[in-house]
Amino acid sequence: MNDSADLFKVDDIGRTSLFYAVAKGDIEEVRKIIFSLAGTGIGCQRLSLISHKDQSGITAAEVAEKLGHEEIRQLLILQRNVEDKLIKKRKTWYVSPNTNQVKRRKYHVSKNYNPDSEC
Repeated sequence: MNDSADLFKVDDIGRTSLFYAVAKGDIEEVRKIIFSLAGTGIGCQRLSLISHKDQSGITAAEVAEKLGHEEIRQLLILQRNVEDKLIKKRKTWYVSPNTNQVKRRKYHVSKNYNPDSEC
């Protein structure tokens, strides 16, 4: 996975590599995937991947829930919620990839940033 575009490739049922890392219960691979993408309110790649639904209409977080991978589900839901708030409200919060704790940034998003702009 050298290219972030590879992370968005879908198989014949609409699933990305994130779905398969979740299904394996591999939290380190899940972290590697989501934190390799732009996020933290500057771009929406991470939010887009976490929010992606397969052909049956479920997300990777829902797969985690169905398979009992609660820590992975919590990570994905928390990260999705933080990214969504950052993009929509231009807040300066992020989730630490090491601790899964929400933290405040020491800098602010540029005033020129448009949260409604296309990804």
